Amino acid sequence: KKTRPDNKPRTVPRATRAKGPSNPARVLRRYEPGYPESARRDKVEGRVMLDVQINSNGRVGSVRVLSSSGSPVLDSTAISAVKRWSFSPARKDGRPVSSQVRVPFRFSIR
Repeated sequence: KKTRPDNKPRTVPRATRAKGPSNPARVLRRYEPGYPESARRDKVEGRVMLDVQINSNGRVGSVRVLSSSGSPVLDSTAISAVKRWSFSPARKDGRPVSSQVRVPFRFSIR
């Protein structure tokens, strides 16, 4: 039985950590959110990094904020948007498996 040190962070998506042939999840359809009106009015900009679970059926499962924009409005807008995305699920040995992906959103007023 192989063991791995407990002090190593688990930062690599499960599909790419496993041995054997595997393909990571791919985005099939994106939803680009509109800029929240209150954030635009207050000239709030920022970058949100989300950790997104992709289920074996390609649907978004849990979503959590890895790094906040500093604005709850921008963070929640990014979460709502990514929940509307669809993915081709990751595959291990030809079978669909759940995986984690990181998705960045940048909100900037042009």
